[in-house]
Amino acid sequence: APETQLTDEEREAMRRKAEEERRALAERQLKDQEVNQVLEDELRRRRKWLSEVPLFKGLARDGSFLQALAEKLEVRTQRRKHVIIAKGDVGREMYFIVRGEAEVLTALDEPAFITLKEGSFFGESALLTEEPRNAFVRAKKTLQLYVLSKTSLAEVFKEFPDVEKIVKEPSEQRKIARIKAEEEVA
Repeated sequence: APETQLTDEEREAMRRKAEEERRALAERQLKDQEVNQVLEDELRRRRKWLSEVPLFKGLARDGSFLQALAEKLEVRTQRRKHVIIAKGDVGREMYFIVRGEAEVLTALDEPAFITLKEGSFFGESALLTEEPRNAFVRAKKTLQLYVLSKTSLAEVFKEFPDVEKIVKEPSEQRKIARIKAEEEVA
C-alpha cells in the first residue's frame, strides 16, 4: 500500500483542531466544576436551614442525616395572596422561606398576627402529627420556598431510624402529657 504523506498544511489543520478540542474540553470541565460548586453551595445552605429548625436541633452533628434531608427539599414559588396553609387542614409539608414574606392569620378576613420573613419556617408539626393546622399562612409577597414533605421525611427516617426516635420523642412526650391532662379534667 502506498504511504500517504501529510502536507504541512494538513498537519497544521490537525494540530489546530486538536487544540480546539482540548480547549473546549477544558471549558466544559470548568463549567461542570462551577455547576458542582453551585449545587454544593445550595445543599450547604439547605443543611444550615434544616439545622436551625427546632425539630432537627442538635442533629447538626449528624451531617449525613441533614444532607439526606437537604436533598429531599423541593423548591416552590407561590404568588402574592396565595394561601399556603389552610386552617383546619391536615398538613403534609413544612416550608422554609427562601425569599419573600408570608403572613399568619387566624381568619382570612382578619389582619395577620405575625409576618414571616426570609429564613423563617412554618408547618413543621405536620411532619409528626395528624393534627389539623391551627392557622392560615398566606403569601404576603411572592414567595420562594423550600418544601419538605412528610413522605420525604419518612424516606430519610428509613435510612436513619435512630434519628427518627430522637426527632419524634418531644412530640410523643407532649402527646402523653396532653392525654394525661385531658384524663384529669374528665
